[in-house]
Amino acid sequence: MKRLLMPLGLVLLIAAVAVLIVNQRVDAFMNSPLNVADEGLSFDIPTGSSFASVSRKMVDSGMIPDDQWLRLYVRWHDKGGAIQAGDYFVRPGATPLSLLEQFTNGSVRLYDFTIVEGWNHRGAHCRS
Repeated sequence: MKRLLMPLGLVLLIAAVAVLIVNQRVDAFMNSPLNVADEGLSFDIPTGSSFASVSRKMVDSGMIPDDQWLRLYVRWHDKGGAIQAGDYFVRPGATPLSLLEQFTNGSVRLYDFTIVEGWNHRGAHCRS
């Protein structure tokens, strides 16, 4: 019995250390700043996009070097289906965690729109 417990304890210890290391790496990645220019970045998520396509788009745009830690975090926290479509503005200093929160809250970029006095919705539509 002792012969079985010693290797089992060692395997459990190694597994626990591995989980702690992965958790530390994911946490460090999620709280590190994204690679965004000083003027910010517009990021569009089309309707029906999967989280895998969104993370690939983040890699392709140069915001993150690799999406493995981001995808692991999203899988652990079950947030992949909560991503909302829209046009987002990524501010300088944003982190993957803050951006994921922005994507799940639907905090999209807002635009000003003015209807000139005397116009109605038909007139405004025809002039655009």
